[in-house]
Amino acid sequence: PVGPAATLADAEAVSTYFASDPMVAKVRRSAEELRGLGDPVRAEELDGRLKAARQEAARVLRDRTDLYADGGRTIRLGVHRFAVTTQPLDLTLVPDGDGLAFALTGTDYRRPVTDPDFLATRAHWDRHLPSESPEVYRAEHLAARLLREHGPAALAAADDLPALVRGAAAEAYDEGYERGVHDHDATVILTALLPLYEQAGALRHEPAARAAAQLFWDHGTTPAARATWTRRAVSLARARDTFGPAATTAVAELEKELAEAIGQWSATLGDPPAATDTGGPVGAADPDGSAQAAAAYLFEELTTGPEGFVISATARTLLDKFRRTVGGSAYDEDLSALEELSARRQLARAWLTAYVDSTGTDIAAGD
Repeated sequence: PVGPAATLADAEAVSTYFASDPMVAKVRRSAEELRGLGDPVRAEELDGRLKAARQEAARVLRDRTDLYADGGRTIRLGVHRFAVTTQPLDLTLVPDGDGLAFALTGTDYRRPVTDPDFLATRAHWDRHLPSESPEVYRAEHLAARLLREHGPAALAAADDLPALVRGAAAEAYDEGYERGVHDHDATVILTALLPLYEQAGALRHEPAARAAAQLFWDHGTTPAARATWTRRAVSLARARDTFGPAATTAVAELEKELAEAIGQWSATLGDPPAATDTGGPVGAADPDGSAQAAAAYLFEELTTGPEGFVISATARTLLDKFRRTVGGSAYDEDLSALEELSARRQLARAWLTAYVDSTGTDIAAGD
């Protein structure tokens, strides 16, 4: 009975508790029964424990009365008073100057975060929504997400594109879309983008991603692997066209598999593909997203005709002018004499870079 008695408010409550509580009365009855059975030693032991419990409750009450005031809301130390909080403490992160600090709720405790890995994420600290950044408007993010989930063909064939966009924005409540604003802007973006998307085809992927995918496909795979990946990609694209977003997860898993293969193979060359801005998930093995971008392009190239890899008119023109400028066969002979792919690529890149720099040709990354 010590536990409940230790929380009572005053001496009168303690006396009432030990006089009327059923548990205390049961202990007293047990002591009397033991005496009646001729066991006074154990009876005295129970009486002693009951007395000790009452004394302990009185001591706790006296200490609490001496230490606390205002019904336990303040601690009294001499002439000083300190507020008491009974709320559970939670560790959280709060703004602290131009950084973040650990804080205990209900206290003034602050400790700046100094972990270097966490400090490397500083660029994301002021981003309150997953759908918007200083470079990407929320409506742009919504349009890009719908384009990826549904595919351009399904969006172009939609009976009511504004209603589809409006419904997607309403479902993604955690992305902070405002009805009538971001869904409207996303519809405008898609209306202008879908015709261009169809006309551009695979050229909408960045040149660096297309170059990395073609190099991997030609030199980093076997005929059997190419056949297997092609069959799987074509089948999943057909499923996506048939069932819509329901097949998006499977497509993403295949692209992730391709990205891992591209990243591992590129690492063996000691010269990974150029960084690209993919907007997609980036893993530890693909910190700049280049392999993911190459995988996304490769999936589309495998699932759309004709066979082969698309090359932009700018790249074709560049190569034609380069060939005419170089002339002769010395360049081709040098490439043929090298067996290692990394050495051949380094040589080709050096020649083309020197040509571009000397002529002042303006090209995109990867061309």
